[in-house]
Amino acid sequence: MGKDAKEKDEGQKPFDSTRDPAWAQRVDTWDWLSRDEETKAKEGPCPRCNHQISVLETQVVGARLLTLGVATPGPAKRYAACNCGVKHPETPDGEIGCGANGLINRAEDR
Repeated sequence: MGKDAKEKDEGQKPFDSTRDPAWAQRVDTWDWLSRDEETKAKEGPCPRCNHQISVLETQVVGARLLTLGVATPGPAKRYAACNCGVKHPETPDGEIGCGANGLINRAEDR
Protein backbone atom coordinates (compact mmCIF):
# COMPACT_ATOMS: atom_id res chain seq x y z
CA MET A 1 0.00 0.00 0.00
CA GLY A 2 3.03 2.26 0.25
CA LYS A 3 2.05 3.84 3.54
CA ASP A 4 4.72 4.83 6.04
CA ALA A 5 4.58 2.68 9.20
CA LYS A 6 4.00 5.80 11.29
CA GLU A 7 1.02 6.87 9.20
CA LYS A 8 -2.35 5.51 10.28
CA ASP A 9 -4.49 3.77 7.71
CA GLU A 10 -7.89 4.91 8.99
CA GLY A 11 -9.81 2.60 6.65
CA GLN A 12 -8.36 -0.47 8.36
CA LYS A 13 -9.33 -2.51 11.40
CA PRO A 14 -7.98 -1.28 14.74
CA PHE A 15 -5.02 -3.06 16.36
CA ASP A 16 -6.08 -6.20 18.24
CA SER A 17 -3.47 -8.61 19.64
CA THR A 18 -5.96 -11.27 20.78
CA ARG A 19 -4.56 -14.66 19.74
CA ASP A 20 -6.65 -16.00 16.86
CA PRO A 21 -6.50 -19.73 15.98
CA ALA A 22 -8.42 -19.06 12.72
CA TRP A 23 -5.73 -16.55 11.67
CA ALA A 24 -3.03 -19.14 12.36
CA GLN A 25 -4.92 -21.81 10.40
CA ARG A 26 -5.04 -19.52 7.34
CA VAL A 27 -1.32 -18.69 7.59
CA ASP A 28 -0.58 -22.42 7.97
CA THR A 29 -2.09 -23.03 4.51
CA TRP A 30 0.71 -20.95 2.93
CA ASP A 31 3.75 -22.87 1.70
CA TRP A 32 7.16 -22.46 3.34
CA LEU A 33 9.52 -21.25 0.59
CA SER A 34 13.32 -21.51 0.80
CA ARG A 35 15.09 -18.17 0.78
CA ASP A 36 18.55 -19.71 1.25
CA GLU A 37 20.07 -22.81 2.86
CA GLU A 38 19.10 -21.71 6.36
CA THR A 39 15.97 -19.56 5.93
CA LYS A 40 12.41 -20.40 4.97
CA ALA A 41 9.55 -17.93 4.59
CA LYS A 42 5.78 -17.77 4.31
CA GLU A 43 4.42 -14.70 2.55
CA GLY A 44 0.94 -13.50 1.73
CA PRO A 45 -1.86 -11.11 2.67
CA CYS A 46 -2.64 -10.98 6.39
CA PRO A 47 -5.91 -12.86 6.89
CA ARG A 48 -7.17 -10.02 9.12
CA CYS A 49 -6.05 -6.77 7.45
CA ASN A 50 -5.08 -7.96 3.92
CA HIS A 51 -1.73 -6.16 3.96
CA GLN A 52 1.34 -8.14 2.84
CA ILE A 53 3.17 -9.99 5.65
CA SER A 54 6.04 -12.47 5.87
CA VAL A 55 7.05 -15.05 8.45
CA LEU A 56 10.72 -16.06 8.50
CA GLU A 57 12.21 -19.15 10.08
CA THR A 58 15.96 -19.57 10.30
CA GLN A 59 17.67 -22.78 11.31
CA VAL A 60 20.28 -22.20 14.01
CA VAL A 61 23.03 -24.73 13.52
CA GLY A 62 24.06 -26.35 16.80
CA ALA A 63 21.01 -25.14 18.70
CA ARG A 64 19.04 -27.57 20.83
CA LEU A 65 21.93 -29.96 21.30
CA LEU A 66 22.27 -32.04 24.43
CA THR A 67 25.62 -32.47 26.16
CA LEU A 68 26.04 -35.84 24.46
CA GLY A 69 25.69 -34.23 21.05
CA VAL A 70 22.23 -35.64 20.32
CA ALA A 71 19.87 -33.18 18.63
CA THR A 72 16.50 -32.65 20.27
CA PRO A 73 13.48 -31.47 18.30
CA GLY A 74 12.20 -27.98 18.91
CA PRO A 75 8.55 -27.17 19.49
CA ALA A 76 6.21 -28.12 16.64
CA LYS A 77 4.53 -24.68 16.69
CA ARG A 78 5.92 -21.17 16.67
CA TYR A 79 4.49 -17.69 17.28
CA ALA A 80 3.73 -15.55 14.23
CA ALA A 81 2.07 -12.15 13.96
CA CYS A 82 1.01 -9.61 11.37
CA ASN A 83 4.05 -7.51 10.49
CA CYS A 84 2.53 -5.53 7.63
CA GLY A 85 4.21 -2.28 8.62
CA VAL A 86 0.96 -0.28 8.64
CA LYS A 87 0.17 1.55 11.86
CA HIS A 88 -3.47 0.60 12.29
CA PRO A 89 -5.81 2.70 14.44
CA GLU A 90 -5.21 2.17 18.18
CA THR A 91 -1.77 0.62 17.58
CA PRO A 92 0.34 0.91 20.75
CA ASP A 93 3.69 2.71 20.45
CA GLY A 94 6.42 0.41 19.22
CA GLU A 95 4.03 -2.05 17.54
CA ILE A 96 3.37 -2.60 13.84
CA GLY A 97 0.69 -4.47 11.94
CA CYS A 98 -2.92 -5.12 12.89
CA GLY A 99 -2.02 -7.25 15.94
CA ALA A 100 -3.33 -10.54 14.53
CA ASN A 101 -1.26 -13.47 15.74
CA GLY A 102 -1.27 -17.17 16.47
CA LEU A 103 0.76 -20.35 16.70
CA ILE A 104 1.67 -21.85 13.34
CA ASN A 105 3.45 -25.04 12.31
CA ARG A 106 7.19 -24.78 11.92
CA ALA A 107 8.86 -25.31 8.57
CA GLU A 108 9.59 -28.95 7.75
CA ASP A 109 12.90 -30.35 6.46
CA ARG A 110 14.89 -28.02 8.65
